[in-house]
Amino acid sequence: MSAASARAQATIEPTLMDVRLGQLASLALRGEREGERAWLPVAELASALEMEVVVRSTSRVELRRWPSRDRLVFDADSMIVRTGALPLRITAGALRVFDGELLADIVTLQSALRTTFEISWIDLIVSLPLIDSLPIGRRAAREQAHARLLARGSADAERARVAPLARPLADGAVIDYSLSVPLTGAQRDIGWSSAVGLDVLGGSLELSTGAITGGTRLPTLASWNGVWRTGRKLTQLRLGDGLGGGPAPRLGRGIMLTNSPYARPSFFGLQTLRGDLPPGWTIEAYRNGELVAVDTVGRGSGYLLQMPVLYGENPVDLLAVGPFGQTRALSENLRILADLLPRDKSEYGVSFAQCRLRQQCQAAGTFDLRIGLTDRWTMRVGVDAIARDTIGWREAPYLSFVGAPLSSVAVQLDAAAQSRTRLAVNVEPSRKLRMSLEQQWFGADPIDPLLTARRRTQSSMYGYWRALDRRQTSVEASLDHSVFLDGGDLTRGRIGIGTQAIGLRLQPYLRYDQASRSGYAVGAGGIEATLLPDGSRGRYLGASLLRVIGEFDARGRAVREAITLAMPLPGAFRIDAGVAMQRGQRGPLATVTMSRDLSAFRSYTSATMSSGSSSALQSVQGSALLSRGERRPQFVTGPSLQRTGVSGVVFLDRNANGRRDVDEPAVPGVQVQVGTGWSRSDAEGRYRVWDQVPFVALPVLVDSLSLPSPLWIPTIAHASIEAGPNRFEPIDIPLVAGGVVEGRVVWERPGGVSLPPVPLVVTDARGDVVARAESFSDGEFVMFGVRPGTLTVRVDAAWLDRHQLTAESRTFPLASTDDGATVRVPAIALLPRR
Repeated sequence: MSAASARAQATIEPTLMDVRLGQLASLALRGEREGERAWLPVAELASALEMEVVVRSTSRVELRRWPSRDRLVFDADSMIVRTGALPLRITAGALRVFDGELLADIVTLQSALRTTFEISWIDLIVSLPLIDSLPIGRRAAREQAHARLLARGSADAERARVAPLARPLADGAVIDYSLSVPLTGAQRDIGWSSAVGLDVLGGSLELSTGAITGGTRLPTLASWNGVWRTGRKLTQLRLGDGLGGGPAPRLGRGIMLTNSPYARPSFFGLQTLRGDLPPGWTIEAYRNGELVAVDTVGRGSGYLLQMPVLYGENPVDLLAVGPFGQTRALSENLRILADLLPRDKSEYGVSFAQCRLRQQCQAAGTFDLRIGLTDRWTMRVGVDAIARDTIGWREAPYLSFVGAPLSSVAVQLDAAAQSRTRLAVNVEPSRKLRMSLEQQWFGADPIDPLLTARRRTQSSMYGYWRALDRRQTSVEASLDHSVFLDGGDLTRGRIGIGTQAIGLRLQPYLRYDQASRSGYAVGAGGIEATLLPDGSRGRYLGASLLRVIGEFDARGRAVREAITLAMPLPGAFRIDAGVAMQRGQRGPLATVTMSRDLSAFRSYTSATMSSGSSSALQSVQGSALLSRGERRPQFVTGPSLQRTGVSGVVFLDRNANGRRDVDEPAVPGVQVQVGTGWSRSDAEGRYRVWDQVPFVALPVLVDSLSLPSPLWIPTIAHASIEAGPNRFEPIDIPLVAGGVVEGRVVWERPGGVSLPPVPLVVTDARGDVVARAESFSDGEFVMFGVRPGTLTVRVDAAWLDRHQLTAESRTFPLASTDDGATVRVPAIALLPRR
């Protein structure tokens, strides 16, 4: 060895370095140092970064970087570092072998790992501040998403607090009305109808009637509907006119009671997804890009996801993540049928009534019971009975099963004595393909002949496929075959192809109808062209819809032609016009409807013109709303029967007592959302939101961006409210002027290293969390818009446990002022646990 090389080697020293991986972890690695050049062990560092490591020998280490699958090779014998097939340019001595481990200098590691290293030579600290793209950073991001998922569950529970329904003796009224007046034509009779709804004992008392001046009178209907949303044995009771229960509801006057919900929520429950993955993997479920479930595979077991699902389609994207950041993408489509009930849940319905349509029956009664056998199967059983003046009472027991044996297969089987048996299967293996089969057998002497239309059997098949491309290409086919009691049959088939380009949807199709007994057979082909709305065409033309249909038989003769146009016009008008011509007609038939929705009513002017005749009709429809607390009636387009609303005043609650006092001003311009509707408070601070569903939990939210000051905070006693029918539910919204809380977190760490973000929580006197924040690198923290009161600030307990630290909490008063008060709390010291 030469003297020069001996001196060079003498300057390289073994060094213990503190390596910090962002704010996630800190570890001590034994490396080497030469002046301001340092080497770190490749395998140990990569393992800490949670990369896949394969040590081929003391001088060769291979890494796998997921999810990009890049293969990194460090070879000290050939002095090569490769990422994939590309070698990196390295300096002399970049790779070394020390004490049986392969070391790489920090410049080489920085290039290979595509991240940044920061070195404090005084403290021998190596920091990797940017680790988001590395497996450890991706894992931390996933864990934060999992924590947000759990926190969202807590927030959902908070929003589930619902103000109970007020049940006054009588409050509020709704009047729906409509009037039709002929303008031209032979018909001169005026038609009218009206319906009145009241809130009586928390239920909807309704009365409706109508007539035509020529002598025809509509039936008068009267009923009272009571709803108990949280009831277990009884949720709905109706007295008077309405539809009965069972598989074939009939209009009657009597009684109906059930424990089924008035408005079934979209949330069905939890469905279990099972599968196989290696131990240590994590599986995440996303719906519409939102994380909804997560599970980690234990030793020797697959994953089991408790997936929250909604009624209808639930397309789910599954992402499996391995211990080194490996990924696998899967997909599922869970379809929850509308007739399914969650496991162990049961619903009943009982009704008995005198039939209002005497040609159908004299009286009818039903008993209906549905039971959720499992999360995938529901059974329905009951008895349907009707009475006629010629045959007396007849009863038909029925039984049905509906379920999803597989996530892509839905089955329904219905069997009713003396009526019909039905088997339906729907298969949807992917979002692009859907197929359904249905077979029905009808009784020769059913208790309700209107259900059978004199048929013996009916078979139906349907298929739909679409491509997930810009043209939205699709193929749709259907086939129906009916056999009648007199021995005849009827077959109908249709197939069509759809494609879209430049805002134009084209759907050519073929259809065929055949009745073997009469010898009737018709084959025809046609095309339907639809010009879709496109904002680039302007305000009115861009919102228009134009459809043209042309159909021809096998000889090329026209069977049907039609053109329709729907578009808005200036002045809040809308026009719907069409011309149709069909073989066998004397001439074309043209229709035009001009409509306009005003704030108080809806107006229709319609005209029909054909060969030799024409007519025109003017119609008006609207609703009047009266409610306690409203100084004058409100007029809306309607109909409004069995609808509800919320109204109140937005005001600045200076003394934070939750009530409006004399000196507390109204706040205009604040946007309030109730359920699916919203309103802005007027100059008097009053807001009104109508046309919501009664007897359900309606969330009440305030748009914070619409508040005059960023420090103001809405304080609503309940996050949701249950509103009664046919009236406005009064809810005032107090705003309090929040304050500013400042302070500092102190942690005496060796070396004077900057603090990591320290999470802090502020709670009120009841223990409810009112604010959260994280400290800056110098320990300072600030929170804006904190609700006034006696407050306590503390360091998050989970963070303290993770770092084995303790810290005192600070309690302080925060006053309520219009401009917002500022409080600085004493320093919070972080101390090691003993």
